[in-house]
Amino acid sequence: MVVGVISLLELASLPTATQLLLLAPIIAVLGLPHGALDFEIARALFPLSNMKAAARFVAIYLGAAAMMLSLWLIAPGFALAAFLAYSALHFSDDWTTSEKGRGAIAGGLLAVALPVATHPEQVAALFAFLVPAPVADMVARGVAVVGWIAIPLALLAGYRQSTTVRTEWIALAASAILLPPLVHFAVYFCGLHSPRHFRSVVHTLGLSTAAGVRAALLPTTAILLACLIATGFFLAQHVDLDTTLMRLVFVTLACLTVPHMLLVDRLIRLRSAE
Repeated sequence: MVVGVISLLELASLPTATQLLLLAPIIAVLGLPHGALDFEIARALFPLSNMKAAARFVAIYLGAAAMMLSLWLIAPGFALAAFLAYSALHFSDDWTTSEKGRGAIAGGLLAVALPVATHPEQVAALFAFLVPAPVADMVARGVAVVGWIAIPLALLAGYRQSTTVRTEWIALAASAILLPPLVHFAVYFCGLHSPRHFRSVVHTLGLSTAAGVRAALLPTTAILLACLIATGFFLAQHVDLDTTLMRLVFVTLACLTVPHMLLVDRLIRLRSAE
């Protein structure tokens, strides 16, 4: 544990681009598997009985991602704000599976909005990679307000939660306050969100853990190879890693995450209603 804390502190002192290069493989290995189960989720939700139906699903999935990309190109500020808002809602599902899930949005806001409030300049600089600087500053200021609201909201909702949930929220708030935004997100995404959602989806689909891992292995490997090829290309071309990698990673993440979140949320809602 001490080694882990020291490693995080060392990582926090590195430039943003270096943090991204070091964190990207970790996020890919530990974070992608739960998203790689999307086709298995679709098979449970929709009648994908033949190749034509499967191709239709893939087209709709990629079409949703393309719509997000179009929105990002047309109205980047609105797209960024909408993506952050829906991400907070999606992350709140990490705590809605309990009987005391009311108020779970506080957890999602601690994960997404609180680091914007505690590190406004760093986050505004990150946003400026993706949208015009004035828009980035405006979005960061708006999200920061929500971030500060997340603390009293978590305190009010926390008394109804279990000790485990309260402990996780305290750790999440401490991470958002003490760690740089990128490191905070990596710790939360890889350490809590991805494994919890993976277990939840595998359980909901009626799969064993081994079967879930096998189903996620091929898509995860393909994405990892694509990331390695893209990184090698950028390094070979001596491109500006700060701007190019940040834009590539975040915009691609946003575009592909939206259909993933919609799919997972639909599965959770339908299974909760049963």
